[in-house]
Amino acid sequence: MLTFLNPAVLIALSAALVPVLIHFLNIRRRKTIQFSSLLLLEEIERSALRKFKINQILLLLLRSLAVFFIVLAFAKPLLPDVMWGSMLGGKQKTTLALVIDNSHSMDTRWQQSSRFAEAKRLALRVLSQSSPSDEVFLTYPSMNTQVETPLNPDHAQKVISKLSLKPQQRSIQTLLKENLEKLGEARHFNRECYVISDFQQSSFFSKDTLKQNEDSKRIHRLFFIRLNQNQTDNASIVKANVRTKILEPEKPIRLQTSVDFFSQNPLKKRLLTLRLNDKFKDEAAVSNQTSTRVNAMLSAKPSNPGFITGHIELEADDYLHDNSFWFVSNIPKQIKILVASDNPKEALFLKAALSSYAKPNFFSTKHIRTQDLQSKSLREYDVLILVGMNKCDAMMGEKLMRFVERGGGLMAFLSPDISNKTSINACLSKLGLGKVQSKTTIQQSGSRTLDRLSANEALFEGIMKSQKLAKKTFKTIEDKVYKAAGYKKTFQETQFLSVLNGNALATRKQSGKGRIILWATLPTLQHTTFVINPLFSPLIFQSVFWMVSSNQVDKSPIVAGKSTQIQMPGLRTASQQLELIKPNGEAVLPTLISKNDGIYLNAESNMIDEAGAYSVRHKIDLTEIYRFAVNMPVSESDTNTVSDTSLVKLSERFGVEPSNLRIATHSEIKKGLESEIANSRSGYGAWKMFIMVAIALLVVESLVARNMFVKD
Repeated sequence: MLTFLNPAVLIALSAALVPVLIHFLNIRRRKTIQFSSLLLLEEIERSALRKFKINQILLLLLRSLAVFFIVLAFAKPLLPDVMWGSMLGGKQKTTLALVIDNSHSMDTRWQQSSRFAEAKRLALRVLSQSSPSDEVFLTYPSMNTQVETPLNPDHAQKVISKLSLKPQQRSIQTLLKENLEKLGEARHFNRECYVISDFQQSSFFSKDTLKQNEDSKRIHRLFFIRLNQNQTDNASIVKANVRTKILEPEKPIRLQTSVDFFSQNPLKKRLLTLRLNDKFKDEAAVSNQTSTRVNAMLSAKPSNPGFITGHIELEADDYLHDNSFWFVSNIPKQIKILVASDNPKEALFLKAALSSYAKPNFFSTKHIRTQDLQSKSLREYDVLILVGMNKCDAMMGEKLMRFVERGGGLMAFLSPDISNKTSINACLSKLGLGKVQSKTTIQQSGSRTLDRLSANEALFEGIMKSQKLAKKTFKTIEDKVYKAAGYKKTFQETQFLSVLNGNALATRKQSGKGRIILWATLPTLQHTTFVINPLFSPLIFQSVFWMVSSNQVDKSPIVAGKSTQIQMPGLRTASQQLELIKPNGEAVLPTLISKNDGIYLNAESNMIDEAGAYSVRHKIDLTEIYRFAVNMPVSESDTNTVSDTSLVKLSERFGVEPSNLRIATHSEIKKGLESEIANSRSGYGAWKMFIMVAIALLVVESLVARNMFVKD
């Protein structure tokens, strides 16, 4: 059965009627004149006329057939027989589009290798049927730009051999749409498109607007080759949240790890292991007997301060790429604190508390007068403590706010005896804090003034060895507050200490990348007896750790293959030469961007294209200044696939004829792939046969016409 690659030309078959039309237009009525002396020639004339009519009909038939076969040749007829195709001139030149799925979902086990390895083998088998004159458009999801120039088959084979799994940048749907558009504009008449994928639903579709492409009707064959017919046994680590609210040296880190099970059948227990800096720390078993999502708590105590790389690993299953989760924490080796106070006596209990920490010199403290704060650079300090904010105004508030937004911690003690409330409130307003009221709160010395403390408050975490003891202790607080500023907090502030009348004594707030703690009193015995409570020093420690912990744990997950900007704490200018060390040891040179709230590293998608811990260091002295973790997108773990019905509908929306669509599983196409491709490409030389027949008909027509002319 003949099929045509260029069926639109068949409309021109009507041109075969042109010779017939011309013949009838040239027929003229002859006028009969009787000559008596020529009656003997009448019989001779009739015999000659019969021969003339036969020759004319023959010429008419030859000319019509010649036009008919010329039109058929331009319609590119296809003969399904391979041998016929070879006899008539071999295979026709082909423009081929190959879409190979190299997203990490293709990392599924496949017999002794993986789906991705099998996809590459199938792609190479497709190319083995190509001729050197063919052209190949090779695309894969990790590409972030559209392919403009086709490759020759040899070059395409080399690219496929080196192709590796990478984070997905573009959907299969987008790649298919672009390839069909390219094929519609191709210079070769034979146009084929192959999509080799596991057809994972989460990575297949995109938000592209689908418009029917008329050129897609000229596609000879569209192959969808599935690599997902086997049931997948998969469990995935989707997230790990650091449950420890405040990180400090020699204290354990608790992580709540969430595991999703993508299987309808109960799976055996899987082992979770936690490593810090490649050292085993903890393990837990998870199973989907009761739920498709299971949470497990892991705990580990870091051996040394500094940057800590955490790696949570799940026991191997069919999917390998989602069995790891990386995180980075930064336990400070030393915290630099600047204390500003005009009255040294007001900071005595605060200094004593900081110096009583178990690790000597862990808190590096420097003291200045409040009036010198305006000219002091705050970039080298982690925490600023203001004892008495009598000289704070809007200008100072602006400077303090920039310090906090860059990631600094601010602790401020208000003086109850404020002379200029307008100036102080202007400063507090710049910091996004509340207001000091016109009156101060004065408590009588004999009353119980400090309200109960909450054992669940973040700043009290870890102060007591047990939750039961903490609740008992916090319920029996008998400290007094003699003087406190009448402070009205904002809704953004969390009140963690209060007096019995409900007024705020201490609040905390996240602001930008930093944190603020505000006390409505001074840390002296003249203002409160809480400064001699055993809880005071631990609370100061925890407050400092809480203020610097904003830089200790990854805030938002960084996804592999997605460009992002990462703030670099401690950098002052964007002119420094840095290098980014990838998990595989490769060093790349990033660019730095200066913003109002600090210096950012511009991490392009090709820089963070694998999961693991990345290190940022100075290029000259190789000093590490930052470390961050990158993980695979959670969507890659979803094993739901695109149905055949959806693929048919998508092809129709793209304008592909149903007869040109072929959806096959790997097992269906594995053995007969080469023969199917060969059969689809055979017979393209048939146009030569039709041209030869047309030429032969024209030669015969010429001889017949010449013979008639000579006789006439």
